[in-house]
Amino acid sequence: METLLFLDISGGELLIIIVAVFLIFGPKKVPEIARQMGKAMNELRKTTNDLSREFKAGANQVKSDFADASAGFLEEKTKVENGIREISEPLIAETKAFKDTAFEEVYAKSESHSGNSEDSKATPPPTDGLLF
Repeated sequence: METLLFLDISGGELLIIIVAVFLIFGPKKVPEIARQMGKAMNELRKTTNDLSREFKAGANQVKSDFADASAGFLEEKTKVENGIREISEPLIAETKAFKDTAFEEVYAKSESHSGNSEDSKATPPPTDGLLF
């Protein structure tokens, strides 16, 4: 399968095209046609550059907006985390104090019912890491 290349013109083919243009339009019109083609190519290049510049500016604006929104979300996330921490730390401390007090009361009652003998005293289970 052959691949066709756009404007893959050799010297001989270019010479045939130039001769055909001379025969169709005449030698007086060729410079005018070349000028118009040059202007058209220049205008096409200018339009392409303008479009490219506008797309890049738009993409940069979207990127900037996304970065601003991302920074705002991160700031709000930090505020929420700090708020949760401010609320949860006293609650955890109070829960631990309540748990320790409750265990002490339960063991004190169990010791009073068991006859207060040194051999019958139960050792409390470890409470590290338990909330309730």
